[in-house]
Formats: sequence, C-alpha cells, structure tokens
Amino acid sequence: MLFFRNKKKKYQDNVNKTFIALDIGTEFVKTAICRERDSKVEVIGFNRTRQENNSMYAAFIVDMKTVVSTVDASIGEAIISAKDTVGDNFTLPNFAVVGIAGELIRGVVVEGKVSRKNHNIPISSNEIKELKERLSKEVFESTKSEISEELGIKCDHLAGIDTYLNSVYVDGLKVIDPVGYTASEIGYKIFTTFGPKIQINTIKNILEKIGISNALIVVEPYALTLSIKNLRNIESNGIVIDIGGGTTDIAVVQKGEIVGTSMFALAGKMFTKSIQKELNVSYLEAEEIKIKYSKNELDNYTKNKVSTVVQKNLYYWLVGLEILLKEYISLKDSSTTFYICGGGALLKDLQDGLLYYPWTNKVGLVKQPRIDLVFPNSIDSVVDLTKQANNPSDIAVLSLANFYLYKSKD
Repeated sequence: MLFFRNKKKKYQDNVNKTFIALDIGTEFVKTAICRERDSKVEVIGFNRTRQENNSMYAAFIVDMKTVVSTVDASIGEAIISAKDTVGDNFTLPNFAVVGIAGELIRGVVVEGKVSRKNHNIPISSNEIKELKERLSKEVFESTKSEISEELGIKCDHLAGIDTYLNSVYVDGLKVIDPVGYTASEIGYKIFTTFGPKIQINTIKNILEKIGISNALIVVEPYALTLSIKNLRNIESNGIVIDIGGGTTDIAVVQKGEIVGTSMFALAGKMFTKSIQKELNVSYLEAEEIKIKYSKNELDNYTKNKVSTVVQKNLYYWLVGLEILLKEYISLKDSSTTFYICGGGALLKDLQDGLLYYPWTNKVGLVKQPRIDLVFPNSIDSVVDLTKQANNPSDIAVLSLANFYLYKSKD
C-alpha cells in the first residue's frame, strides 16, 4: 500500500505531537501510533505483523522489498487501529522513532573532563548541547578503530548512531542537570553507540520507501534501560535481556547508569527451528508447538520430545549469555536483577534456566540474580489506550515510544 507515499504526505516537524514507534523485529514488525499528552505517551493504535520467513537474519534485513511491504502493512493497520480509538481526533503522524539492534550494534561508555574558561558564568543549555555534539564526534573518531577490530568490520564501514550524556559532574559533584551551575570544570560520562553503515542505511532506505523522511533511529537496549521503572535509580543494578526471534540483546546498568550493550544471534528462532527439525513440521507449526509447550498445552509424548530439544538449546543460549556478561568487569561482586522481555522470555524453561544457572561462579555475581519478567505496565510514562500491547514481546516498541519523551527533553 505504501500508505504515506500514496497520501503524498511528507514528514515535517512534529507539530501535532503524534508519532510512530516502530520495531522491525526478526519475527514481527510491531507498530505503535502514539501521541504526547500531559507529559505521557498514549498508544492510540497498535499492530503486530509477522515477517516473511528468511526476510531477516540476526536482526539484519536481507530482503528489503519484503520487509518494506511488511512494515508498510503494519503501519497501515496501526493507523486504522488509531482511527478506531480516537475517531475524528486522529492526526496523521509526522515523525517516527525506529529501533535498531543486532550483533553488530555496540554501545560504549567514555568519561572525561573539560575545563571552563569563564567559570563564574552559569552553565547554559547551549553549552551542554555543544559539549555533547563535540564529544560525539571525538569519541567516535577515538574509539571506532577499537570497535572495528572487535566487530571485525572496516572502520569506514562503521557509523555513529547517537550519543547520550550518562551523567554530568560540576567540579566533581554529580548533578541531575548542570544548567545554571557555576563551575570551573564539567565532568561527564557519555554513552555512544555504533553500527555498520549498511545496517543503518538499510533502515533509512526502508523508511524513505514508505514516505517517512523525519525519523530517529534508536538502539533498542538503550531505550529499554530508560523505560523500565526504577532501573535508572542511583542504587539500581540491572541487566535487561530482550530475547527476540533472531537475537538476544542485553543492556547492563550499574548504580543507575548504563555501562554497555551487547547482542548475540541466539534467540527464539533457534528453539523453533530445532523443534521443526525434531518433529518434521513446518516452521509456523513448530512456532505454534513452542507456544503451546510454554502454556503446558501439549500431550505428554510431544511435550517430552519438545522438552529435550528446548533443554539442549537452552544450554547453548545460557553459555552465550555468560560469555557476553563476562565482558562487564563491573558486574563482579554485585547483586543484580535480570529484567527479561521479548517473545522468547515467555518460554518457562528459559526463565528457570536463568534462575538456576550458576551466575555467582560463572560471572562473579555476589548472589544469584532476581528474575523479573517485564510486562507493559513496567514501562514509565506510556499508556496503552488500545489494550493490545499486552505482553513482554511488546516491551521494545513501547520503550521506543517512551524514548520520544526522553529525547524531547534533551
């Protein structure tokens, strides 16, 4: 349909406060039509549309034509949903917040200090904005060779996605907002994100093909850390684990500050494909069997066969997660909570695996983590008027909706 192109409507400044949150997942495209109201985001339209099989691989789009069609269909259905919700009060969105994730998306924390010449003049919002823009360029140039080596791709194939001020210090004291303080020195911790140019440009091309020219691309695990209630409190330690179809994305938060994001290409599809092979059924049949297994709705014979397959793959998944978490030295000797979301989080065996895996021995945690299955009511500042975004697989798109509020205050 190419809804926006047919309407010949270009995205301009978001004057009507209506926008799209878009999660282009490996299994489903999820679209939330949102509006800002009273310092909250209201979801007024929602849709999930299944991706065509093999159109994506590990969160990377390999069949652009098919994904364009799926994204366009999902947005169209979400707009119809929005019109049903608000009737004549509906205004066509003119802005989009779009998630990006995958094995080759990285986030790093850099800290430093800058001296101020005029330390008696209060810090202005423009000064902080200019500092952030300068740091964004400097950090990208100084760290891209390290990131390039880690990811195994050339430096000139990398691009910066965004840079965020994690925390700010004025003359050594941490403050929530430095504007208005007088200080001779500004300290900072920034979180900057990188990814392959081809992955970023592919998303931009898809948006262009459906007529969206004004959009913000956001690293999904970062958006999740900003959205889960209380996770950014100064004493909070948490690991967000988003288990999708093709990838598992993690974000590590220590004392309320994000310290990094990582991803690996083992997730829900791995379990489904193993069930497909074991039972000699189609992929969609295997997915349905996996869902019934999660709900304890299978006969004993099939349940036992599926359980054997799930347990074998669960071990590989847990080892993959362990390898990622070992990179974070800050985890050692701390207590933490695993916040799990995504469609794969509904697999009960996976929840149990996370609960009983020996994390204290494997990654140095002081005690076994608490497991918290994240539902939409755990997302700050988002109200779903449609009542359709109702399970952990919808957390990422709701976090993108919440990120709109965060960015509007930036």
